[in-house]
Formats: sequence, structure tokens, C-alpha cells
Amino acid sequence: MNASVQNWLSKRPEFIWGVVLFVLAFFQYANTLGHEYAWDDDIVIVHNARVQAGLAGIPDHFVFRARQDFADFTGYRPITMTSFSIDIGLFGMNPTASHAVNVLLFALTVVVLFRTLRRLFPNYHAAFSFFVALLFLVHPIHVEVVANVKSRDEILAALFALLALNQFVRHYETGKWLSLGLSALFLTLGALSKEGSLTYLAVLPLAIVFLMEGDWRRKLIAFAKFPLIVVALVGIFWLLSGHMPGSPTPVLTRGYLESQTLGNCLATNDLTQGDWQRIGNSGFLLWKNWEKFFYPVDLVYFSGYNMYPVKEWTVDAFQLGVLFSLHNLMILGSLIFWRRIRPLSFAFWYYIFTIVVYLQLPGFLLADTIADRFLFLPSVGLCIAVIYLFYVILRIDFQSNPLGILRRRLSKTASSHRGKTFAFMGVMGVLVLTLTVMTVRRNRVWHDNLKLFSHDLPLLENCARAHYYYASALVSAQASAKDPARSNAEIELHYKRAIEITPQSYYAYVRLGEHYQRTKQYRLQADLMAEAVRIYPGQSNVWTLRGMGLYYIAKYTDAALALEQARLLRPDLQDNWEFLARSYERNQQYEEALNTIDEALRLDPTYGFYYDVLSDTYFDMGDTTESFQPILRLLEMQPTNPVWWRKIIGRYQIIGDDGRAAAYYQEALAKGVAL
Repeated sequence: MNASVQNWLSKRPEFIWGVVLFVLAFFQYANTLGHEYAWDDDIVIVHNARVQAGLAGIPDHFVFRARQDFADFTGYRPITMTSFSIDIGLFGMNPTASHAVNVLLFALTVVVLFRTLRRLFPNYHAAFSFFVALLFLVHPIHVEVVANVKSRDEILAALFALLALNQFVRHYETGKWLSLGLSALFLTLGALSKEGSLTYLAVLPLAIVFLMEGDWRRKLIAFAKFPLIVVALVGIFWLLSGHMPGSPTPVLTRGYLESQTLGNCLATNDLTQGDWQRIGNSGFLLWKNWEKFFYPVDLVYFSGYNMYPVKEWTVDAFQLGVLFSLHNLMILGSLIFWRRIRPLSFAFWYYIFTIVVYLQLPGFLLADTIADRFLFLPSVGLCIAVIYLFYVILRIDFQSNPLGILRRRLSKTASSHRGKTFAFMGVMGVLVLTLTVMTVRRNRVWHDNLKLFSHDLPLLENCARAHYYYASALVSAQASAKDPARSNAEIELHYKRAIEITPQSYYAYVRLGEHYQRTKQYRLQADLMAEAVRIYPGQSNVWTLRGMGLYYIAKYTDAALALEQARLLRPDLQDNWEFLARSYERNQQYEEALNTIDEALRLDPTYGFYYDVLSDTYFDMGDTTESFQPILRLLEMQPTNPVWWRKIIGRYQIIGDDGRAAAYYQEALAKGVAL
């Protein structure tokens, strides 16, 4: 190596620490680069019109608007959504590129975490910050955030929040107003990426109280300047959106919104009886988050209905009481002994302040009960606590470099110190290796929806939506299924299981009905939808599917009744008009059929099947001449559709006009239509 380069590196050891972390982070998640879009990527990226518009859609992301349908279910996160539009604009629908961006951003976040920790713990050797960042890097709880492109919002929120903390502490140290301005800017960018970074409004002053040197006068001066960050944050948000930071965007959709209980089991009516029960369940969730971090064995992509049972004081009083007492003891200890264990107290309160918004406290109900991604920011506090406790228990000097023992095996360092250092390195080595292997394995699970849903399903046996998601993934993969019959049986099994767990599974009813129709099990379709319309009498989809099922088993009178109800609920749905008219026509109610099609054509004269029904109705009435006009209209609209050519040729053959039949046959061949 060139001497000048060696000299430069020797003067910048922290640069080397950062490079090592960046490289390790990249290779930790390199096996996600071949993944497909998965899980929430479908909603946020694949079927989001503004994202699909690429660079042209960027201005729309900064408009605070209502969320429409299921292809746009994100909050006001314009920075994150802009990054997705840039992906599409530069690389098209290329999941490899999007995953690469996630991995690079995660690696950068790890480096920024290291640099921020160095600023928070300036009197500790850089090795301490390195080990904290390394533990954060390898922990499998973060796989969802990196492997799921949609969760880039978590990465960006953490990246900007850490930069804001870094600059705020720098302002405290140097008094530079530029650093205060940068802190406000970064925190605003974080909040525009995802609302979770707003928790750093508590973390910034927390760092000053617990970690920074200086008397209270100096700290009070810093607190006096802190409102400037809040003012800047609120001001920018208001200018961009006309709303306060963290304001939820309203949801406007014509689709059916299933019960929130299916995603968040705490959103049940019985919990509205008292806030204390919800607070008790929040304590339980706090413990489950601890468990996810310290025992990350059974990680799952989703935790919905029945994954975690709702706790009741009358039944689970002992468990909730123990958890409540443990939490209170930790809070009390962190307050009484905070001067002696300031880093540990900071880590504890950092974790509490960043996780609290995900604990389903009164007024903060979320769509999901608990999720791996919720721990992305809070896990920083837990990583600090773990490494700090390792140092304390093994009596490692915070100002020493444990990695140095690898170069000083034969030095004159006291044997006891050397032994403790070897013990620390041994523990860290085993921990890092174990977590790395777990992370790499979990990465593979996120390759695509089918692999993810099938892998996690045994852990989600009582979760209604997990069965629904798996069955839907099987439907999407049906075209490439090696054993279609077995796949069809599995689809039916898991949709039924979702309904069995809870009849609130509206979309399981609908998709199973569509599956029965697709596989021509029309009687099962009609019977299932008879049950569905009793539960969901106000939803057009179940009436439509019931009517179509009855139509295909030749129960035309009942089909017409069901489809009439469907039409009243959804007059804009073409299937409702078409099959209602067909039911009338098959039941020889020709006047009703003609009136229905006449009204349908006034609403939408471009829908081809309306003309098909009209032709069939005239033909069955015996008005053969009139039946040809709708088919000719279809041939004008769709001149290469072989169905309409076969129909007009067949009609002329039926009435014995072989000459006209032959002429249309030759005309079709001349147009290149394959008959």
C-alpha cells in the first residue's frame, strides 16, 4: 500500500471502522438482491399509480390527499414515495435495483449510527460504538425492513433521525447554529419519510440530559433552543401539506374495509370498556417486543387476529401484574441510579420513547398489533444496553479497545484483563456469528410472497389473514403450479380456514367464491355466497358472485333476484348488468332482458358483452334479423375477436343461409382471424 495512503488511514481510524461496517452491512443483505417484490410492495409500489408514473409522479407525493383503494394505502411520506418513483424512473420495474437501494441505505444508516454513537460517547473508545452498530447490523429483527422494499420508509426515517441527533449534539458541543439548522432539517426529512422519526423529539433532549457533559445551565440553554427545531418542523409540514406532522391521511375507498381486528387484535369492542385494560395489553406488547429482540427465533411477517390473545385483568391478572411491576422497577431504577448508569438509563428511555407509539395505547391504535419493523429505531437503545452490560459484567474498560487483544496476545497486559477481553470477544463472536446466520436465513424467506407466506404459516395457524394471504399467493402462482389440482385444494383449504377462524374475513369469502367460479364449482360458489350475503348484505361483490353461481347452475329466477340486488348496490359494475340480463333472457323474460340491456348501454355503450346479450335475446325471441345488428356492432368494435365471427357465421348456418356464412368466413380469414 502507498505510504501516503497508509499515513492517511492511520490518522483516520474511525473512517476504517465505518468502511468495515458499511461492507459488512452490504454483504449481510447481499442475498436479497435477487428477491422479487413482496408483502406490502404490491400495495405501495407495484399497484401504486403515482409511483408507476416514475419521475413525473414525484410532485403528487407531496400533496396531502386521501388514500384511494388498496393500491394507495400509505400515509403522508413524500420522501419515501419519491425514492420509489426515482427507482421506477431510472430502472423501471426492477426489484433488484430497488433491493440494492435498500441495502445501500441500510449500510449507510449503520455507518451514521456509528458516527452518532461516537458523538454520544466521546470518552469511550470507538470500539464501543462499533460493537453497538455491529449488533444492530447483524440482528435478524431488521430483515423485514431491509428485505421488504416498502420498508425503506423505516430506513430513511432512522437515517435522518440519527443525523438530526448527531447535529443536535454537535450544536450542544460547538454552539454552531448551522448544526442546529441541520438538525431541524434532518428531523423534518425523517418525519416526511415516516412518522416514527417524530419520536426523536423526545430523544434529542434525552441525549443532552443523560449523556452530555456540562452543568444544568448549559443544558437549559440547549433546551431553550430546542423549540426552534419544533417550529421549523411544524412550519415545513404546514407549508407542504397544510397539516401538522404525523396527521393521518383520510381513507376514501369504495372497497370494503374489513374489521380492524383482523390486523390488530386489540381493536376489539370489548377493549373500549376501559383504558386500563388497553394499558395492560400495552404492557404485554412491550414485553413481546423485548422478547422479539432478545429471542428472535420465531419471526413472522405479520401478527394479526389471534396471533396474540387479548389479555384481561380478571383472567390474566398475575401475568399483567408481574409485567407491570417489572416495568415500574426498571423505570424506578433508571431514575434513581441514572447518574451511575447514565448510558444504560439513556438506552432504556430511548427504547421507551421510540417504541411507545407502537404499543397500542389509548388513542394510538395501529393497523398491526406488532411487527418486526416497529423495532427498527427502538432496537438502537437495546443494542446500546446489551453492549454496555457486556462491558460492565466483564469489567472491560470503556476507554480500551477489546479488538486490540488480537494484536497483543503476547503483550505485558495483565493476564486478568486479557482474560476478560478474550471472554468479551468470545461472547461477541458467538453472538454476532449466530445472529448473522439467522439473518441470512431469514433473508431467504423474503424472496417472494409465496415463499414468505408458506414459511411463516405454521407460526400463524390461528391468524385468519395469514391463511388468506397464503391462499391468494397460491392463486397468483397457479399458472406455474406443478400440480394444479393439489394447488386448487390448498387454495380452498386456506380460504376456508380464514373463514373458520373468524367470519369477519370478508375477502376470504369473496376470493373463495371467485376460486369456485374459476374452477367451475358453481354450486359450491352459490352455497358459499348464500352464507356471505347473510353476513354482508350490503356488499355487492357477494351478491354478484351468488347470482353468477346460480346462473351457471341454471337457477335463473334466483340468479336474477341476487343480481338485481347487486346492481342496486353497484350500478357501475358491468357484470351485474350483463348477468342480470342473461338471467332474464335464459328465463325467457325477454322484455326485462331488453330493458336491462337498454339501460346498461345508456350508461356504457363501449362494453362489448352488452351487445352479445342483446343479440342472444333477439335470437331466442325468434327475431333473427334483429339479432345480427348487435353482432355487427361487435365486429366494428373488436374486428379480430374470433368469438364474434364464429357467432355470426353460426347464426347464418342455423337459418340456412350458407352463402352469407361462407362470405363472413372468407372475410374473417382475410383479416387474419384464426377460426
